Amino acid sequence: MTRTPQQVAAHHAEALGVADLDGIVSDFAEDAVMISPVGVRRGKEGIRGAFRQLIADLPDAAWHVRKQTFGGDVLLMEWAADAAKSRADDGVDTFVFRDGMIQAWVHHYAPIHVPDQALIGHPMQARALSTNAVEQAFLDTQRAGSIRTRKV
Repeated sequence: MTRTPQQVAAHHAEALGVADLDGIVSDFAEDAVMISPVGVRRGKEGIRGAFRQLIADLPDAAWHVRKQTFGGDVLLMEWAADAAKSRADDGVDTFVFRDGMIQAWVHHYAPIHVPDQALIGHPMQARALSTNAVEQAFLDTQRAGSIRTRKV
């Protein structure tokens, strides 16, 4: 019996959650196509390469599906992921299903690399931190006396 798009999506999420590349790739058709801002990948090996990159960008991530919208054989998924030194807040995937497999995948996310605590004082690293973390780092540094402020 052919799997429904919902069943394929559930298996895909389970496999991704444990970084099971073989399980992930098994949900894709032999001639599947993936389109992203970095280019087009074709076939199971192309899909495998895309997931290798995703897992490398977000190793051991906690995945959060924000919204799933099914429209027949199409799924739009909005997601986020948190890893130890990176995160993605803007993940958007569109999957097209055919005969119980993923036939096409349009994929976008922008990984944000979180700097090591030792680099907080570097101005370029501070931009990558959230506003609250930057404020906290500033207050900690100010308390330590290495930054002097003046009242205007």
